[in-house]
Amino acid sequence: MAEAALDDVVAAIEGYEFALINGGLGELYRLPLRLSKLLGWAGFAVHARRIAGDDGSTAAEKLNDLYSRIFATYSLSLVSMSDCQAPDVLIALTASSHAGLLDHGERLLGHMFSSAVLCRGRVARSDLDPSKQLSYLIMRTGSETEPSRELVAQPTELVLALLRASRLFDLSEEFDSSLAQLDHLALNAYLPETYLTFGEEHIAGGVNSVFQIGHDVWSVAELEAAWPDFPAPSGPGQAMTAILSSLLFPDRVPWFLLPVPSSSRISAISSALGSEPIRYDKSRRERG
Repeated sequence: MAEAALDDVVAAIEGYEFALINGGLGELYRLPLRLSKLLGWAGFAVHARRIAGDDGSTAAEKLNDLYSRIFATYSLSLVSMSDCQAPDVLIALTASSHAGLLDHGERLLGHMFSSAVLCRGRVARSDLDPSKQLSYLIMRTGSETEPSRELVAQPTELVLALLRASRLFDLSEEFDSSLAQLDHLALNAYLPETYLTFGEEHIAGGVNSVFQIGHDVWSVAELEAAWPDFPAPSGPGQAMTAILSSLLFPDRVPWFLLPVPSSSRISAISSALGSEPIRYDKSRRERG
């Protein structure tokens, strides 16, 4: 079904290149979210084929087609705008890596990360009220030293997703050079205790792993070394359900799609850093 819907999207863009634009000033905010969501669904089709053990060439081709249409017309709208883009972008990037679409994935990641750096990581809250979108856009282009908590995601999962995805495309060192511009930015990853309840509207339990750039971590390598252990889905069905849930709800990210640093890799990073991997306090919360 997802693949058939992607065919419709590509056909619509072929018929009219601006088919994804609804019009109005609000599109400055909403179009980047729409593009991320489309790429996320295209990425889901790739992951679903892979997880089920099916041939994924058709799904990969559809993802490639969508990338080509978006890059041709909407590349300037591939922007880190809201924290709700985190699951969509992570699904798309990991699918691109699995499908061998490395150039496309690297280009998407470059657009998203550069825009995140330009706004100093101050992406909008995932639950930002539509009436506040214009206020956020005005704030984003300003030079306020303290962004409003009513508008900005503090901490952010989107920037964390972009940093961790840099490993997939060998961009970690390039991203490290930009971290000074994100100094003091707080990053967060919500990690569930189990994926049995990942599809519920409110998830009880789980942990929040928080990292602050320039205080806890100074590089992607240190972030990887500090990444905590957490449960993975127990089977293909649970994995696909978790990915679907993250596409439907804006407050959960399928971190299990990223490769987990091996113990040997963590040891090598720790040795290079001259210290043991950093571990962080984890707090329980109910998502809602």
